[in-house]
Amino acid sequence: MKTLRVGILGGTFDPVHIGHLHVAREVRRSFRLDEIWFLVARTPPHKKRMQISPVWHRCGMLAIATAEYPRFKICDYELTSNSGFTVDTLRALRRKYRAQARFYFIAGGDALRDFHKWYRFETLLNEFHIVFVNRPETGLQKLPAGVDPRVAKHVRPYRNSDSPWEKGSFLIEVGAPDVSSTQIRRRPIELMKIQKWVSPAVYQ
Repeated sequence: MKTLRVGILGGTFDPVHIGHLHVAREVRRSFRLDEIWFLVARTPPHKKRMQISPVWHRCGMLAIATAEYPRFKICDYELTSNSGFTVDTLRALRRKYRAQARFYFIAGGDALRDFHKWYRFETLLNEFHIVFVNRPETGLQKLPAGVDPRVAKHVRPYRNSDSPWEKGSFLIEVGAPDVSSTQIRRRPIELMKIQKWVSPAVYQ
């Protein structure tokens, strides 16, 4: 039985936008992943005070946005689990799928500086592959300043020669558009700009 290489892209997806889809496509291509699973967060530990749209609405937008991509799936594990911590989620998915899938967690490049604050971050780096997606303007020559040495020793800039790879974590730049769900939510009256950043069906 073939072991699937699965990228896990987590977030609230409130709303899902073209940046999410671009990152999913490019990381899947670069690392030769079989599928990308969009892991829908219930209420992330660092966003408990923020207003987040209902789960049914966020999942509905994701279903619409990914309908044309057969290798993109929606993962609702965190919606029913007791923990919202990444390490708990990845360990649970690994137990569930065992030899059927190998998981690669996709995080924003901005997370590198604060990754040492993530719950059991060293366990994450030791047990799983983490793909940090850099912002286009930062370059790939080296890791950004200020990254905790305990994190930095596990991560290196990605090169084409690294694919396919079996261990370690990488920083990769995929030319993603500079947009975030937070920016979109803050501009409810600028409808033309919102249309630019989400798919037509999601906009509707």
